[in-house]
Amino acid sequence: AAGIFPEGNVLLFVVILAEKIDFFCRICYYNTMRVNNKNQENQYMDIRFVNIKEDKIHMEKVKRLYHTAFPADERAPFSMLMRGEKKDNIDFFSCLDGEEWIGLLYVVNHLDMSYIFYFAVDDDKRGRGYGTAILKGAQEKYKGRRLFLAIEELDEKYDNYSQRVSRLHFYENAGFVRTGQKMQEGKVIYDLMGIGGRISNKE
Repeated sequence: AAGIFPEGNVLLFVVILAEKIDFFCRICYYNTMRVNNKNQENQYMDIRFVNIKEDKIHMEKVKRLYHTAFPADERAPFSMLMRGEKKDNIDFFSCLDGEEWIGLLYVVNHLDMSYIFYFAVDDDKRGRGYGTAILKGAQEKYKGRRLFLAIEELDEKYDNYSQRVSRLHFYENAGFVRTGQKMQEGKVIYDLMGIGGRISNKE
């Protein structure tokens, strides 16, 4: 080191390098989360949540999936999501298995409640256990909080009733239970499911 840096600058370089490493580690700690899980083939998955506030490398994939996974009447403008992700109470994640991008997760936090506003797995990755793994990871990340999501209202009057029942069973298998409550966004009525307790009407 003495042959590379002018005399007296070696210690300064070491201090600056240590500070940069510490800063990088803190960024990784606060904006990513790993959850080890197994898929249906009993293979381990390294599920990571990467906050796109700091890492927008997968933004185009996230945007494409958002527009293909949700029907128009259930989809807010993507620009609204991007404005929201700048707020401290909103978590907008790219979901990865190791370094492989697999989906998105958009969570709104209030008091001790966390609401999964949008969640989707990439088309090419479905049927491999990633959906359940991401939801289990969310339960771990928001442990100690009331975690909620909404599914389309279960009523036989709808043409896609059987599909709605399948979604219910999927979320039940991931640990969520029906709260007996409903909510409406636009013209769409939803049933609430959650972990950790109900939400009062006041909340």
